[in-house]
Amino acid sequence: MLVQDSNRSRKTVAVAAIVCAVLQLALAPNFALASGHFNFCILFAGIVATQVGGRTAIVCGFLGGLFYDLSATSPIGLMAFLLTVGSLLISAGSGSSQSEDSRTAFMSYVFLALVAELVYGLMMLMLGQSASFVDAIFLRALPSFLLDLVAYAPYYFLSSRSQSGFGGHAPRGSHLSTRGL
Repeated sequence: MLVQDSNRSRKTVAVAAIVCAVLQLALAPNFALASGHFNFCILFAGIVATQVGGRTAIVCGFLGGLFYDLSATSPIGLMAFLLTVGSLLISAGSGSSQSEDSRTAFMSYVFLALVAELVYGLMMLMLGQSASFVDAIFLRALPSFLLDLVAYAPYYFLSSRSQSGFGGHAPRGSHLSTRGL
């Protein structure tokens, strides 16, 4: 029998949101690769989408994207839209099965981060906030994507070693998710 503590999941999501918000405001502007910066809001949305899913992931994707838009000089709503749609696609495509397989969750995160950064870069080019295609894609979007992967690495390492996903839920079939009678 799989026991899920939804209150614990909410607390974990809230703590993750606070940590990502602090990192986004304090760390992301200070570290750059070419012109790309960390986007901890993608990290937050990706982790919640792959580990919690459902409406929670969609709402967290929207709120994370909105926080990013409000903390950057970009048009408000662009990253919110991208992370909402990305969270919806990941949640709808996987159900809750990704919390059982860290490689599948990683590939979903890579998809979300790459598509969000590339579309965001192209939209910045179309809106005139980027000088050229090379600047938008090769100097901003792809370096930001690489930094997003670096930001995900500690979570991936810890989640693959601990055998329990985000929010303390153990994978099905493990000794932590069953109760002996």
